[in-house]
Amino acid sequence: NDGVDYYYLKGKTYALMQKPDLAISYLDTARVVMENIVSNDSNVAANQSYLGKIYAAVGRDDEAIAAARRGVELLPVSVDALDGTDLIWDLAVVYACLGDYDLAFDQLDTLFLLPSKVSVKWLRIAPEFIPLRDHPRFQALIEKYEKKRGI
Repeated sequence: NDGVDYYYLKGKTYALMQKPDLAISYLDTARVVMENIVSNDSNVAANQSYLGKIYAAVGRDDEAIAAARRGVELLPVSVDALDGTDLIWDLAVVYACLGDYDLAFDQLDTLFLLPSKVSVKWLRIAPEFIPLRDHPRFQALIEKYEKKRGI
């Protein structure tokens, strides 16, 4: 993806390290690179979804939600059961990043109802969902699916 992964992940790492100046520098570079990629073909679901996560990380809330939703619309689970769930995950990440926790939980709940790569163990440690961990719905979601899956 023309280095966008490098810039995005480096920016997110700096954000977790509480180094906002470095984080925003890398994240904004990721934004520019991904916007160029998307401008060449706006109908690639994964790119729209990724752009949504980047926009969320740089505080472009409305654009983040629009791009992440567009990714889900372009490749719904009904069309691609494997990659479609990745896009739902990304939408949950966007909502969590923007503080729309109820919408993030709705997406996560949907993912647990579908065959996907998402697991209770991964959700517990996923850095994308650190802001959700103290929310009562987080523990309820974990407990609900631990019981259903016999963990």
